[in-house]
This record gives sequence, structure tokens and C-alpha cells, in this order.
Amino acid sequence: MKKTILAITIALALVLSVFAFTACGDEDPDSGDKDGVTVFASVSDVYRDITGHDFPMAGLFVRGDILETDPDLVEEIDSRVETSVKNFNDDINAVSAKAETIEGFSLKAGVIKKAYQKMNVRYKDASASESDVTALLENIGAAVSDDLFAVDLTGEATATETEYSLYAPDGAPVLALADMWGEDFEKADMTYTVTAETNVAQLMSSGEADFIVAPINVGAQMHAGYKAGNMKHDYKLVNVTSWGVVYFTTNEDGYKARSEYADGVDGAKEFLAQFDGDTVSTIGLAAIPGKTVQYLFEQADADVTVNGSDASTIQQAYIKGDATTAIFAEPAITAVNTQLAAAK
Repeated sequence: MKKTILAITIALALVLSVFAFTACGDEDPDSGDKDGVTVFASVSDVYRDITGHDFPMAGLFVRGDILETDPDLVEEIDSRVETSVKNFNDDINAVSAKAETIEGFSLKAGVIKKAYQKMNVRYKDASASESDVTALLENIGAAVSDDLFAVDLTGEATATETEYSLYAPDGAPVLALADMWGEDFEKADMTYTVTAETNVAQLMSSGEADFIVAPINVGAQMHAGYKAGNMKHDYKLVNVTSWGVVYFTTNEDGYKARSEYADGVDGAKEFLAQFDGDTVSTIGLAAIPGKTVQYLFEQADADVTVNGSDASTIQQAYIKGDATTAIFAEPAITAVNTQLAAAK
């Protein structure tokens, strides 16, 4: 059993790297061409055109035993997440100022305020997001299960525990919760921790995380592993807060923006077909970004070589002015363009 759990944990670690990026440093301002990153399509928009579904990337998961013994707490936290997301979108000045003070959080308020509308931070509870989550998991070949979703929060509370932990990866996942970060609840004290995205699988497989914001496919695989008897701890999806932070980006000529094509499925396929025969880099090759982009190219019958790359490598290529076309994420895109603009 231990070997099986270890193998699954290692495999899950390979499907991460969705939100992580390296903070821009003090690179030589005279290197590269400095034209910056051009965003010519949102992956979530193209995905919606092709599938008719929204693009759920990450959400809050709760350990299964907590859902059973303390559903009232789960409901209270779920409600607070909804308010936190609303405040993120309605009062970004206050939320970004607070986010800057969170221990372990790397983004500056200036970048947050420039990028927040492009992060697609929205709230949907488990029931409202079930159709979109199920469709995404099916499209990228991930585990799908009806009982992944924490749709019933009405059971009788029997928990005696009063201290809980909540983890979120740096970037958009923390920002969705920034307004509530550090708060306790009526009958529970909460410890909040910003973690590296590469730690998410281990935090879930060990059961250390009571609540955790995780990529949808990682949580789904944890749940499937538990049902198969290969994982010790179960996790259920409480809500989705990240609906697409990844974009088609380039600093090269020759690509047309999605807006230059017709609306709907046909226009989206024509947009994707322009990549036929090309090579594109992507963050998270084995994760949601890479799997989704490969699925989209397949729907357009476009023969595209998709190479995996980490966010920091793509980021540095853009900063240096190296010819690059990549599936890249906010807020790293904004951070790069902010640095390049400052260097001019």
C-alpha cells in the first residue's frame, strides 16, 4: 500500500505547475528586444467556444472525514469563500493591499491590480460547477466521479476538533481567499498557509491539509485513488474559484488574435488551425493547461508540437526577448510586461 501511495503522489506532482511563477528580478535591461508579451487569446474563451463549457482550473477541497463530521463548518467556510471572491472583484485595492501582507505570498499590489480582471477569479459552489468540472475531466482524460462533489452540507455535526488547516498555492488561489485570510470561524480556529504548488499532492495524500485549494484534476485523482483503495484520505470539491488564468501568448509575428476570427466553434477551430505544423511551449504539460491545449488542437485537427516548460523559463525567455510562443499564465504575464515597460 505504501509503495502504491508513493507512486501516485509522485505522479500527481508531475501534473502541477499551473499557477506558480518566479518573481521578476533585475535582469539586464539591454538584453533582448523588449517588445513584451502579446496575449492573442484566452484559453478559457477558446475552450468555451469548442465545448460550450466554462474552464474550471482549481477549487477548494475538504478532507472527506471533515465533511462527514463537521458539515456546518464546511458550509460556513464555503460561504466565506464566496464573499472573499466577491470582495476580490469589487474592492481590489483593499484586497491587494492585504494580500501583500500575507506571509509567503509573492505578488505585489501593483501587479495584482493590473492583472486581477484577467485571472478569472469567480465563485461557483460544487453543485453549480459540477457540469463544467465533469466535462473538463472527461476532455483531458482525468478521473471522473459523481461523488467528488460536496453538494450536501446539511448533515449533523459530530466533530470535536476545533483547529483546522487551510493551504493555497501562491498566486490566484491565495488571492481568491485573501479577504478571509487569517480569520477564524465560529467554532473553529484556522491556520492558513501559502504553499508551493508542487507540495499540493503531498499535502493531500498525507492528509495534512484539512482544506486546500488544488487543481481540479489533482483533487479528482486523489478522490479516485481513495475509492480504489490506493489512498488513505479522501477529498471532496467544495467550490471552484479559478476559471482560467492561462492564455495564448507570443512575441513573434504571424499569429492572428482570436478576435480576428468568427465567433463560435468554427471560428475557434480556424484560430487553432493557424498553429498547424508549429511548436508551442506550455506550462503544466501534464496538468490542466497542457492537457487542455492538446485537446483543443485535436478538436481543430491541428498538428502541433506541444512542449512542456516551467513558468520561470518562459518568463525569462520573454524578458530576454527570445522568440517565444507559449501557453502562459496571469499574473506572470502582467509581471513580465510591467518589468519590460519599466526597463524602457
